[in-house]
Amino acid sequence: MVDRNAWNVSAQGSVGVKLLYPDDTIQHAGCVIGIGGIAGHMFVNMPANRTGYLHKASILQDMSAVTAACMMVKKSEFDSVKGFDETFQVAFNDIDLCMKFRAAGKKIVFTPYAELYHYESKSRGLEDTPEKQFRFDKEVKRFQEKWAQQLEMGDPYYSPNLSVTEGDCSLRED
Repeated sequence: MVDRNAWNVSAQGSVGVKLLYPDDTIQHAGCVIGIGGIAGHMFVNMPANRTGYLHKASILQDMSAVTAACMMVKKSEFDSVKGFDETFQVAFNDIDLCMKFRAAGKKIVFTPYAELYHYESKSRGLEDTPEKQFRFDKEVKRFQEKWAQQLEMGDPYYSPNLSVTEGDCSLRED
């Protein structure tokens, strides 16, 4: 059954696109809450021409989050949730924004119909200094505190039978 609200623009919080690495593998095809303890991208490093588990890398779908590397948001919606939480200086600000949209009853949509190349972290660099690692750890802790209940419940758009250590939708090994 089709969720008619998925097509209602007023119900949208944000829309994210499919991002590819320069080697034509997937960098982002939506985010899953809980992967890696916070959130992670689906199908990272999978060839772009593959469709993934249940064709999820190639279909329009509701997600818990999308990356702000290329995210579309109405200004009025952004303002309605008070925009980005600036305590997330680098990491998780996009995931936090999507969580705020979801808490407000708005949809987060991934579209594979817009496909772009993304040079992840090229401008800001890696988390490779003690200062950057300290900031990252602080942002992880902040996210875990702010969204503890949602992290505990798990991602409503992702099967609890699938791995939260890998973003490839492989079976969970518990």
